Amino acid sequence: MSLPFDNEISYLFASFLRHVSENATSYWFLLQENDAPSKATTAVRHLWSEEEKTKHNNIEMMNQSSLQQYGGLDRDHYIAMLLKLKLVRTRKRGIIANPDVWTSFFIFHKIDAEMDKRRPFGTPSARYMRIGRKEDQYHTKVATQGKRCEFAPPPRCSGIDDARRDLRDGLRRLLTKDDLDKRKAVSTAAAAAAANGKKKSSQNNSTEATNASGNNNVDEDNGEDVPAKKPPKYPIMDMLKINPDDFSSDRGANNLKRLIGELITLQQVQSGNKTSVEFYKLCQSKPASAVIISSHKSHEAFDRYHRRSPYIEEVIRCMDSDEDVAIKRLSSYLKKKKRKRNSINAGNETSPKRTSLNSDTEVVGQKKSA
Repeated sequence: MSLPFDNEISYLFASFLRHVSENATSYWFLLQENDAPSKATTAVRHLWSEEEKTKHNNIEMMNQSSLQQYGGLDRDHYIAMLLKLKLVRTRKRGIIANPDVWTSFFIFHKIDAEMDKRRPFGTPSARYMRIGRKEDQYHTKVATQGKRCEFAPPPRCSGIDDARRDLRDGLRRLLTKDDLDKRKAVSTAAAAAAANGKKKSSQNNSTEATNASGNNNVDEDNGEDVPAKKPPKYPIMDMLKINPDDFSSDRGANNLKRLIGELITLQQVQSGNKTSVEFYKLCQSKPASAVIISSHKSHEAFDRYHRRSPYIEEVIRCMDSDEDVAIKRLSSYLKKKKRKRNSINAGNETSPKRTSLNSDTEVVGQKKSA
């Protein structure tokens, strides 16, 4: 599946998320609002029991934590944007999130964010996105945020009004009429499917009750018994149409090494850093660092190379943000290795060895230490 991330809408949305990530504290945002309360007419609301009223009031309060509301977007433009970027997919009963595509989106745009899901107030499972600075005791799971502060408003974010305006105006400019019509067609089809389902339910109530036990394997997110398409194992390679099987042979393995070398060289040119490279582990949004270590024929060759590209300094920098701490860790490790090596060498020097003489007798001699 080709992922459409290299376009204006993608960069516009990523710019908004990056602003929130850098200027607000960590928070779990609801990706899609639950529209059950808004669909209920006044006449239907009067028939609700107190328990149902409380449930729907809670859902309305929960919707205030949605990313759509936080971005200041109307539902049509928000869903049309997600459909355009394939961050959601359509099903007969509505629109559901593509968590693996969201993860690829975070990796592509280098955004520190993650996904989780929960079932609030007995509703179908909903997807949440955590974004923002990770301060002390931040909520690692959306369920934790729900237990501690279910209706806590999203955090303050400096410059959020300008970021919202840029996102809103950009989507109005970039989304075409076809994009908005497609979003409305999805809503119409979902409403028709729901109405048809209710009609069939009233006509075939006994039949559905008989077959209810056979529908337990239905995916909560799908809303129907349709097998979900397996996400790509290597999403970026899939987007670039690179076949992993091409690297399975010995020749392919060498080509893979050359490809990695070319990518490292490309990043070094772009970043201006000759000694290290940043990369993202699969399905993780936090960057890791790798230091380029070269082999040298002599100490003089090492000294000449290291003067131009001091990669040992990069090793220290990658070990810890505090240089003194990193140097202490590195020197402590080298001291332990040296003591262990000296201990082994000393043991070899003093250990008894058997020497064979011309006769059948053997004597044990002890080699004097130097």
